[in-house]
Amino acid sequence: KVITEIASAGSVEPIKGLLPSIKVRYATQYTQAGGRNVKVRGIHAKLILVDGRVAIVGTFNLTRYHLYTNYDIGVVLRGAVANYLDELFETVWALLATST
Repeated sequence: KVITEIASAGSVEPIKGLLPSIKVRYATQYTQAGGRNVKVRGIHAKLILVDGRVAIVGTFNLTRYHLYTNYDIGVVLRGAVANYLDELFETVWALLATST
């Protein structure tokens, strides 16, 4: 499962080719202000979860540029913290299903 912004939807497409069962929800919301779209909600967090037991949190983006050019940092978390982040992710996932 991937939660991302609409603006970065293009970066999810190559992943879909490799993982056809991937599910994506978009967390971007806009409103009209002064005759233009203004973002009022989005997601900037970078989090990878593995079976609710391991979480990787960092500054990385899953794009070719970030994988080959940037120096990013991340931390691997296990145990209760990873489980909590998994629960938080699932809560946001469910909320996005009801808000679209």
